[in-house]
Amino acid sequence: MRRSTSRDDYDSIALDVDDPNGMRKLSGDNLSRRLSYSSAANSTGAKLKRRSQLYRKASDPPNLKGEKRRGRRRLRDTGFADMWLPTLTNLNIKDLFGITLALCGITLLILCLVGAKYNSVRNIYFARIYPRDGTPGEARFGIRGYCLTESISPPQCQPSTDFVYVPWDLTTSQYLNTTFPAWFNDAATPDQDTDPLAAPTPPHDVNLTASLSISSGCAIVAVLCQLARSVKGLHYRDMYYTRAFIMAFATVHALLSMALSLLVYINGCQELEAVYPHIQTRKGPCLAMIGTAFGSFLVATILFFQNFLSPAGEGQYY
Repeated sequence: MRRSTSRDDYDSIALDVDDPNGMRKLSGDNLSRRLSYSSAANSTGAKLKRRSQLYRKASDPPNLKGEKRRGRRRLRDTGFADMWLPTLTNLNIKDLFGITLALCGITLLILCLVGAKYNSVRNIYFARIYPRDGTPGEARFGIRGYCLTESISPPQCQPSTDFVYVPWDLTTSQYLNTTFPAWFNDAATPDQDTDPLAAPTPPHDVNLTASLSISSGCAIVAVLCQLARSVKGLHYRDMYYTRAFIMAFATVHALLSMALSLLVYINGCQELEAVYPHIQTRKGPCLAMIGTAFGSFLVATILFFQNFLSPAGEGQYY
């Protein structure tokens, strides 16, 4: 068999050969098409480019976008996304608004639980104590931590559950007396007849942490129940409005948490200022955050109870 050596004649049965430098060479019909296209481009004077003219090294990275696209296509073909992923388009605007409000309330309660526990969240606290004369130093208290700032030193935050007891002013003053003794000089004796809160009572825990944890946990479960209605693979109907009753339970505990926080910190701050004239107190943002979370849960409960008394709403699912 005679092999032509001219430039315009090529053998179409040559084998593919890999170059030692890692370049892949074209041969056979692919090589004929490539060179015929190149000769046509030279004859016309146009600089045509084809993807087949570009050599690709064996060490080049793969096409990641193409792999992801093929993976999504395979996932769509199997029907996994349609069956087991929540489809928010199946929920109406009231359901979505209720989920958003519930998530906002959950976030606020979680921030209240970790407030003043670390330096990054030292600005989230329930009560703040500082000297009345403006000298450096302050103390910030959360449910599960506190932050102390002595003189011009940076604040030091530590986890602790010793400051959730009633009477809060008694436990706080006993602890701070070792760090800031000048704050508690010239203590006054309140009149128990005019101030019933000044009567001595044994310290006891009001379980504010448990109330906040139950409220946030129930709200999370209610949101999951609402989202499960949009998952086709679960076939979850929730015809008995479990999501709404759990959300109502979370709302009640949020209200209880708000009442307990007011009892502990509002009364405690008032007693500290009445007994110790050298200190001043300020309420922190956590009290407002709990109130906002209660309002969010209340509106979310109303939205989750939509069509509860309507016969048309029975058996509705997605």
